Amino acid sequence: MGLLSIRTCCPESTENGKMHFRIWRQHHFSGYPAWYAVKLGRSYCTAGRYPEAVRLFKQVLMRAQKGEFPLWLAHSHLAVTYSMMGQTEKAQFHLAETIRLNPAYSLELVRKINFYKNPKDLEAVFDALRKAGLPDKKGFTKTPLRS
Repeated sequence: MGLLSIRTCCPESTENGKMHFRIWRQHHFSGYPAWYAVKLGRSYCTAGRYPEAVRLFKQVLMRAQKGEFPLWLAHSHLAVTYSMMGQTEKAQFHLAETIRLNPAYSLELVRKINFYKNPKDLEAVFDALRKAGLPDKKGFTKTPLRS
């Protein structure tokens, strides 16, 4: 079975997860598609294991800079994770990069491209993006703009 079969909170909690985690430990995803690291990073993020998720998403960012993964999406994953960690400045930086690279980025787009079994996990992503400054709707923000 492939890495996509990992659907638990903790990647090491199943035999499949343990196998894929060993692959990552041994190879650091060299030779594997970047999205393998994304899937494992999202599992870590969902489990609240943010430092591990950041480490993986930084690897994805480096690979995205070489054209192996959408750069805006790599920044998006870092924005969400840093926001969940309470590191607002880093989250805002990566969110700004996401929007610069993909001006259509919005909560609606996030809803369309993310698949979570538990709706609370998707809501946690939305909350993290809102905390980082992504408005609920394009052109609308809950906080007043300064003049």
